[in-house]
Amino acid sequence: MAGADPQGDTATELGERIKAGAQGEQALHPEWSTPQAEKIGPAPAINPKARYGDKKGEMRPEEFLKKNPDLNMPKLPSYKDGTNYVPKTGPAMLHEGEAVVPKDKNMKHMDKAMEGLGGMHKPKKEIHKMEISKSHNGKHMVTHKHHHPEHHPDETHVMDDLKGLQDHMATHAGDGAPEGSPDAAQMTAAPSPMPQASGAPMGGPAGPAPAGM
Repeated sequence: MAGADPQGDTATELGERIKAGAQGEQALHPEWSTPQAEKIGPAPAINPKARYGDKKGEMRPEEFLKKNPDLNMPKLPSYKDGTNYVPKTGPAMLHEGEAVVPKDKNMKHMDKAMEGLGGMHKPKKEIHKMEISKSHNGKHMVTHKHHHPEHHPDETHVMDDLKGLQDHMATHAGDGAPEGSPDAAQMTAAPSPMPQASGAPMGGPAGPAPAGM
């Protein structure tokens, strides 16, 4: 036939064969077909005042612990009755309406309160133990843990070399404060008795009667 393109006919026939083959493969393996996109509805409304545990299936931590008392979980300290000093750093159970006082303000409050109780004053600054560590640049660090941390917080001292570390240990853990450092805190096995106001201690025996009485 005049004007016919044999290469065009061949290409058309080849395309039809490929299309028919793809349709046959899809019929044999429907799982190969492209999945339809899932229709996503509008986002649910959010209640800004809702708490975890309000929705069905949710359970607040305290309710979960009540229903599962046998779980091997550490018991969190609770201060619902109040406390003037938290003895250890760590997590705690707080209750709605409670207040937390920063450490520095609490120390100042306790110092003033003790001074007003019969003239009592701050306890002597004494070291309970010293923890030695080394910095990344080779310096020696010594942390003082005091007997009364509520009045004397931890202190970290840094020495450049081993000689400085030895001198520091001799000053604070020797047989007493050396000459030139009379006020250096000393490491002791137990804290010294709390200082009392001048005169007889509360509840103690009265002093001698003045002359002429």
